Amino acid sequence: MIHPGIKTEEGYRGATLKGKTLHYSFRNVEDFMAKINRYSTMEAFKWYTDKRKMPLGKALWRAWDRFFRRFVAKKGYKDGYFGFVAAVLSSLNELAVYSKYKEMKEKGYYLDRFKGVS
Repeated sequence: MIHPGIKTEEGYRGATLKGKTLHYSFRNVEDFMAKINRYSTMEAFKWYTDKRKMPLGKALWRAWDRFFRRFVAKKGYKDGYFGFVAAVLSSLNELAVYSKYKEMKEKGYYLDRFKGVS
């Protein structure tokens, strides 16, 4: 639903990139937060339809792991304040997914948005 995959032309064999690729997936903080809101709802629905078991402890671990990977492993600290903000917001995304998933399971929230989607 969120990452549908890559479509290529028939016969395409691929290639190897010679350098690193920078992927800018948002324009600014407002755009990043709006994307978190949209994508976290879709991801929560995916968990809901998969009947995934997601205890709070695992969700908190995922949030910490997302922060660590973005800020430390991918060297977000080199981007200073905005690298830190991006890592925090990435972590927030995991908590938003968990929270919406829990609301879907316990209260049925958001499910009307996905009528006809399986």
